[in-house]
Amino acid sequence: MRTQENEERLGAFLVHLRAERRYAPRTIEAYERDLRQFVAYLDEVGVALCAAQPLHLRGFLARMHGELASTSMARKLAAIRSMYRFFLRRGWVAANPGALVATPKRPKSLPKVVPIDDLSALL
Repeated sequence: MRTQENEERLGAFLVHLRAERRYAPRTIEAYERDLRQFVAYLDEVGVALCAAQPLHLRGFLARMHGELASTSMARKLAAIRSMYRFFLRRGWVAANPGALVATPKRPKSLPKVVPIDDLSALL
């Protein structure tokens, strides 16, 4: 029963993206892939999609830590937040659990330095 309800709610969200938001097919594919991974995680821990808490989202992200880049984890979290905003508007959840989860930070890199030879040639 829980899995069927999860599928129905996820399907409704994907139809919303396709029909109302008119997202590109590739974007919908990426959202669906990310959200199906999240639903599979919730099934493993025995939680319904509409009963998920911020703790479950953090657990999902923690499982991928070290395997995925922070940008990929941020994309997955964005898809989950978007889905729960949709659920909130439909009255299926009381609050968006993704709103309380921090977005993974992108690694910072040092600025690139122009080599002396290139700088001399430029001048």
